[in-house]
Amino acid sequence: MPHTYLTREFFDRVEDANYLDRARSAFLRAAAIAFPDLEALRVVTVVERLHGELRAQANALGEIESAWSALVSTRERGHAVLGNNPEAEAERRRREAEAAEKASGRAQELGVAWDQHLAREPLLQVLFDWLPPVARKRLGGAKAALRSHWLGPLPDWKSIADIESTIAAIVEDARSSAAKFRASLAEADELLRAARAGLERWCAALHCLRVDPGEAGRMTLVDSDPLADRLLRFRIFLTATHYWEGRWLLEMAAIKDLADQKRRRGRSVMIPRWRRRMMLTPCAVSTFYVLPELMCARRHAGDGTFGDDYLYDTIDLLIVDEAGQTTPPVAGAAFALARRALVIGDTEQIEPIWDVPGRVDAGNLRDAGLLSAQDEQAGINPFAESGRAASSGSVMRVAQHVSRYHQDPDLARGLILYEHRRCFDEIISYCNDLCYRGKLKPQRGRKTDATGPGADGLPAMGFLQVDGLCEQLPGGSRRNVAEAETIAAWIADRKAALEQGYPERRLSEILGIVMPFVAQLRTIQGALNSVGIDTEQGTGVTIGSVHAFQGGQRPVMIFSPTYSKHADGNFIDMSTSMLNVAVSRAMNSFLVFGDLDCFSTAARGSPRGQLGARLANAADAELTFVQPPRRDLMRRAQVEYLRDAAAHDAFLCDVLARSRREVQVVTPWLSQRALDESGVVPALSAAVARGIALTVYTDRMLNVQRVAHDESAFHIALETLREVGADLIEVCGVHSEILMADEDLFCAGSFNWFSAARGGAYARHETSLAYRGPAVAKEIEAMKASLQRRMAR
Repeated sequence: MPHTYLTREFFDRVEDANYLDRARSAFLRAAAIAFPDLEALRVVTVVERLHGELRAQANALGEIESAWSALVSTRERGHAVLGNNPEAEAERRRREAEAAEKASGRAQELGVAWDQHLAREPLLQVLFDWLPPVARKRLGGAKAALRSHWLGPLPDWKSIADIESTIAAIVEDARSSAAKFRASLAEADELLRAARAGLERWCAALHCLRVDPGEAGRMTLVDSDPLADRLLRFRIFLTATHYWEGRWLLEMAAIKDLADQKRRRGRSVMIPRWRRRMMLTPCAVSTFYVLPELMCARRHAGDGTFGDDYLYDTIDLLIVDEAGQTTPPVAGAAFALARRALVIGDTEQIEPIWDVPGRVDAGNLRDAGLLSAQDEQAGINPFAESGRAASSGSVMRVAQHVSRYHQDPDLARGLILYEHRRCFDEIISYCNDLCYRGKLKPQRGRKTDATGPGADGLPAMGFLQVDGLCEQLPGGSRRNVAEAETIAAWIADRKAALEQGYPERRLSEILGIVMPFVAQLRTIQGALNSVGIDTEQGTGVTIGSVHAFQGGQRPVMIFSPTYSKHADGNFIDMSTSMLNVAVSRAMNSFLVFGDLDCFSTAARGSPRGQLGARLANAADAELTFVQPPRRDLMRRAQVEYLRDAAAHDAFLCDVLARSRREVQVVTPWLSQRALDESGVVPALSAAVARGIALTVYTDRMLNVQRVAHDESAFHIALETLREVGADLIEVCGVHSEILMADEDLFCAGSFNWFSAARGGAYARHETSLAYRGPAVAKEIEAMKASLQRRMAR
C-alpha cells in the first residue's frame, strides 16, 4: 500500500499548482497508452474507465471467494447427506429405487389379480358365504387364484377378509417404499447437480487467473490465493492507485485558489484536505508525538481569537506497531482521533520506559473520584492490571485487557501470530520456552540442516568464555573491558570470513552487538574503533542496548552480558523480556561473549539459567579464540602467554614444583587419557607429598552428558586424582578453565587442563594467559567465591 510519513513538507509539495499541472500531464500520458480506444482523453473520462475496470476486477476477486464458498457449502451438504463418496451413495440409492419400483409393480399385479378373481366369483357363492361349506369352497378358490402370483408359500389365511387386508397392506407398503426411495434418489441427484454446478462456477471464476478447468477442479481457495496476489490483486492495486490519483486530480482542479486553501485551517477545510491527501497515500506513518499536531484544525472562539479544534474520529483505522513499548499517556491523544484501532505488539518484549511514579497514578485517580482513600491499594491493583497506569502500563496491555478475542487461553488475550520465520529453530526455541509456553511454531528450520548464507560456520547458539571484570561506574551503569576488547578482536579476526559467508552484505549488515548497559556500549565502540571497525551510525556495525535494538535483526548477534563472577547478574533476570529480545534479534547465530559462570549461578528456571543450560548442552557451542590480556591485571601483574598443550603441561609442572601452599585447577572435563598423555601425574603426586593442598574443580553433569565423551574415562580420572591426594570438588555449570596457585598466580584461557587432547582429531590450538604478582589475589578470591556458590550439594 502506498504510504508516506506525515510531514507538511510532503503535502506542501504535492498540493502546489505546478506539481498539479505536471501530475495531470503525466496521468493523461499514461492513460493514452493504457486506453488507446478512449475518444475523449480527459481526466474525468479516464477516471470513469478506471472505475469500471476496478469494479470488474473487484467483482472477479469477489466471485472467486463466493464461488469457493458456494462449492464448499454444496460439498458439505452432499457429504452430510451422502457421505464421503456421494457418487457411490447416489448409485446405491438408484439401485434401491429401481428395486422398490419393481417390488411395487409386482404388488400392483397381485392386487389386479385379486380384483379380477373377485370379479369372476359367482354371486350366489358370495351371498351364501356365511355357510361353512360355501366359505371353505370360496377360500380355496381364492388361494388357487393367487398361487401363481404369490412368491413362496401362501399364508394361512382363514377368511376372504384376511386375504383382502393382506393384499391391501402389501400394495400400500410397496407404493410407500417406492415413493420413499424415489425421493431419496431425487435428493441425491439434486445434491450431485448442485455440486457439479458449484464446480463449474468455481472453474469459471478461476478463468481470470489463467487456470485450466481440469486443474481448477483440484485447487482450493488457498491454492488460488498466490495466483490471485500475482494476477488479480496486484492489478486491482494498480487500478485503485491510478483511480484515486485521478480522483485527486479532479478534487484539486475544483479548488479555485490553492494558495488560499493551504492557508486556511478550519475544520470544514481540513477534513476535505485530509480526504484528498488519503487519495494519494491512504496509509500514513507518524509518531504519537507528531500526529495530534497534524490532525489539529482551528476554531473561532467568538472573542476574536482562535483555538485548537482536533479532528476527533477522523482516522478510519489507527494501526499501532510495537504497542508493547508505548505508554498510555503518549498514545491516548492519537486514539481520540481514530474510529477504530489495530494494536500490534508483544508484552514479552522490552517494556516502555516509564517516567511517571505510581503515586501520580494514585493521585490522578483520587482527583477523578475513581479511587477510595479507605482502600487505595484495592483500587490501584485492578487499574494497573488493565494496563492503563502511566507508571506501569502499555498500549498493548490495554488492548489485551479490552479485547473480545482470546485465541489461546494459555497466552494473553487477542489474536496470536504463532508462526516464526526470522530465526533458526535452535535460536527461537529458547524464546519459545522462556516466554511463549512452547506455542510458537518455528518455520525456518534447523541451522544444522541449513545451506547457503545461513551456513556461516558458526553455531546457532554459541559462546566464548571471557573471564573479565564487571565494573560499576559512578552513574550506576556497568562495563566489562575484557568482554569489549575480546569482541573487538574476534570481529577483526573474523571480518573477512563473515563477509565471505554473506557476500552480498557489508559487515554492518551482517553483525549486531547487544548489551544491557549503555556504558558497555561505549566501551565496545571504543574497542572496535581501536581495531579499525567502523561504528558510525548508518554505516558501521550496529551496537545497541537491548532496549534500543528491539525491532532490529542481524544474521549474527553478539550478546555482551557485561556481568562477571565479580557481580550478581540479577538485573538481566528482572524481566524475561531482556533475553527474549536479545536472543530473537539473531537470525542465524546468537553468540554470548562473557563469563558464563554468572549464568551458572542463576536460578535454574530464570532467563540466565535457561540460557546457560542451553549453551552448556548445545553441541559445538564453545568458540575458540586467542583472547587479549586483561588490562586491569596487566597493569599490576606480569603476563605470560601459553600456547598449545605442551606449553601448558610444562607450565603446570613448574607451578606444582614452585607453589608454596596450594594449587587449584578448574577444568570442566576430566579424561584419564589426557592425564596419561600430559605426564603431570608424577608432578601432582610430588606436590601433594611436600604438603601442597591440591584442589581440582570439575562438573560431573558436563562429563556425563558430553557428546562423544567416554564416561568411564571420567571415573577413572577421578580415581587417579584421588590416588595422588587431590581434593575433588564438583561444581555445577563450570565454564572457566583456570589454574590458581597461592595468592599470586591466576591463569585463564581455553585450555582444559585435565581433558585437552594432545593429538588426533580433537586436538585444538589452545591458549591461556598467566598473570603473576600480588595484584591477582583479589581475582583469585573472586574465583574461589564463585566456585563455592556453585558447589554441587
